[in-house]
Amino acid sequence: MAFTLAQLKTKIQQETASEDHLFIKDDELISYINSGIRSAEAEIHRLGQEDEYFLAKLSLALVTSQEAYSLPSDIYANKIRSVVYGNGSLVYEIRRIRGIHKFVKYKDVLTLSTSTEYYKYLLLNNQATGIQLLLSPPSYETSSSNVTIWYIRNAYQLTSDSDICDIPEFTDYVVQYCKKKIYEKEVGHPNYPDSVRELAELRTSMIQTLTDMVDDGDNLLEQDMSFYEEAT
Repeated sequence: MAFTLAQLKTKIQQETASEDHLFIKDDELISYINSGIRSAEAEIHRLGQEDEYFLAKLSLALVTSQEAYSLPSDIYANKIRSVVYGNGSLVYEIRRIRGIHKFVKYKDVLTLSTSTEYYKYLLLNNQATGIQLLLSPPSYETSSSNVTIWYIRNAYQLTSDSDICDIPEFTDYVVQYCKKKIYEKEVGHPNYPDSVRELAELRTSMIQTLTDMVDDGDNLLEQDMSFYEEAT
């Protein structure tokens, strides 16, 4: 079941009998909830299950002769899964320029400007503009749909009561995380030790769920070839 922020707050307050306790203010409880979501999110990333939960895509709005494009605002740690070009029968992956000579390669491609050349890209972290995707050669077309970025997004942080937690399988973990934080705040609370133990048990269960979640019988690991790509 997917919980809204309002439902999460009510559930936590009821289970900790803190509905009328003024020492836990609404904004503080929301911060606990979002911290719990980030904690669960970290486990999902650590176990490599981002594609199951946080895979997203966004069309890149190309403008003729433009080189630099902002990444999606909700991208997690610049994790781009793929950049794909598709225009009619012409479909290919826009490859990231890699290797020890990548800047020379980028310059070489940058001098090309005809539609017969495949795009490539680099990532640039500029203080003024943030992290951007540099298209090489600069776009030779204006299009809102020809280039799609597949990427890993952040888990949603909840701010409004109607916002929905987007990791519903681990709501119990988020709730227990908040209960522990509440009991921790009240020094000597008798429920604190049990809350620590229960959170650890839910964390173990969450990790097991993430480890076993792929049930199609395909348990082969994809070989990491990034070392060879970097070396070329």
